[in-house]
Amino acid sequence: MRIIIADDDESVRKILVGYIKNFLKNAEIDEVDDGLPLVEKIEKNHYDLVITDNSMKKMDGLEATRIIRKFNSKIPIYMMSGDENKKDEALIIGVTEFIYKPGGVKQIVDSLERMVGQNL
Repeated sequence: MRIIIADDDESVRKILVGYIKNFLKNAEIDEVDDGLPLVEKIEKNHYDLVITDNSMKKMDGLEATRIIRKFNSKIPIYMMSGDENKKDEALIIGVTEFIYKPGGVKQIVDSLERMVGQNL
């Protein structure tokens, strides 16, 4: 499984990578710190899953999702946010799963377990 994680907080990315690698030992994981490099990498590479923060400096997760959905309607996009008010907008523009950041890592792992289980 090939995964890309976008978050401007390196410590959050490292925690996510650690949990995912523990669960999916052979996962290939790329990391970026903003929405613009996220979009650029997805345009050029195949990924099975996107995990993105919403709040990033140059391009937020919502804008990145809008752009990604123009050329890739199928890739699952999990968005993390500390602002629950963004949930409706995120789901409308094509986010697969909205994860409220407090407790988000557990939600992501649970979602990955469901997703992998469905694809077996």
